[in-house]
Amino acid sequence: MGFLDEMKRRLTTPGAEAFSRERFRSAQPDYLKTPGAGSPGGDAPPPTFYDTVDAARRRRRLLFTALGILGGILLIAGGTYGGIRWYRESRTVQPYHIAFSLTGPERIVSGEDARLQLRVENNSRVAWENVNVELQLPEGFTTKTTTPLAVNPSARAPGSAAAPPGAATLAWTLGTLPSKASQDLVVTGRLLGEEGTAALFHARVTLVPQNRPDARTEKTAFSSIAVGGIPVELSIDFRRCHRSSKAKSQLPGLSKDSPTPQNRSPRNWGL
Repeated sequence: MGFLDEMKRRLTTPGAEAFSRERFRSAQPDYLKTPGAGSPGGDAPPPTFYDTVDAARRRRRLLFTALGILGGILLIAGGTYGGIRWYRESRTVQPYHIAFSLTGPERIVSGEDARLQLRVENNSRVAWENVNVELQLPEGFTTKTTTPLAVNPSARAPGSAAAPPGAATLAWTLGTLPSKASQDLVVTGRLLGEEGTAALFHARVTLVPQNRPDARTEKTAFSSIAVGGIPVELSIDFRRCHRSSKAKSQLPGLSKDSPTPQNRSPRNWGL
């Protein structure tokens, strides 16, 4: 008879003697009599059950926690890198921070006056120092006025001599240009050239950022003007031509049907 059958018989038999824990242990089989490790009194450890659903839930929770921590680290690192890069770019003058343009007429007649305008604009967050502008003029262009007054390229100091009218290069010393500020330069002059040619103007601006005295930046701009011929205007006064034709037909000895003087012989003219 097995152990379970014996237990069932003793528990279900009417008037059976209640047996104590010691008697129950003595009736246990040998594989249950071995005391568990670390169990007080030599009792066998309670059986443990492995819940797969709860284990999967715990794994997902750990995975989401790890992903959240990793995402937070990446977000902090990206924000730090972006902030450092933005600060460096905001304190550094890049080529796109320099707005430099040279504009003028597209086409003029040889001998007419041309007006050129240069514009320098500081779009950075740093002030510029030692801002210098040069304009190379083409052959055939004679300068008349400059605003502000242009100086000789070889002498840029304030108060230096103005550039002569026939100078091939004009120069301006603007000094310091604050952030988000601009400066306009205007040049007027007379342009001579052959019909069908183009005059090329070349401008350059150089500057030094205030926070980086060792960094020198420059930018160039170009503009061309086409030279055309002098237009010729033709007009015909039909009324005057009509009066001249009528007066010619009324000459003595000349009628509408009579031959012209070129076709008449000297005899007919009374010679």
